[in-house]
Amino acid sequence: MNEARILDGYLGRVIKTINDDLVLKNSTAFIVTADHGGQTLSHADKKAPLDYTIPFIIWGKPVDKGVDLYTINLDRRKDPFNKRIGYNQRLQPIRNGMLLI
Repeated sequence: MNEARILDGYLGRVIKTINDDLVLKNSTAFIVTADHGGQTLSHADKKAPLDYTIPFIIWGKPVDKGVDLYTINLDRRKDPFNKRIGYNQRLQPIRNGMLLI
């Protein structure tokens, strides 16, 4: 948790830097995600939501405050809630590997 607090401080500094610069504030999207979930040294339990659920946060232009990514992508993505969705399902959840810059 100490590392999370340190990271939170760094993220706050980045967001402040963006907000303090008009050009950056009007043209920057900030994305926070992770490469995998997990609650211990392993993240392989397919039945443990904490092992496969990760943060995916988007902030800044052009994202409206409080918008749910699943709400604006109903025709393309399906909210998995607490279920693990296999890659063979027609509608996939939003996955961090889909992130394109």
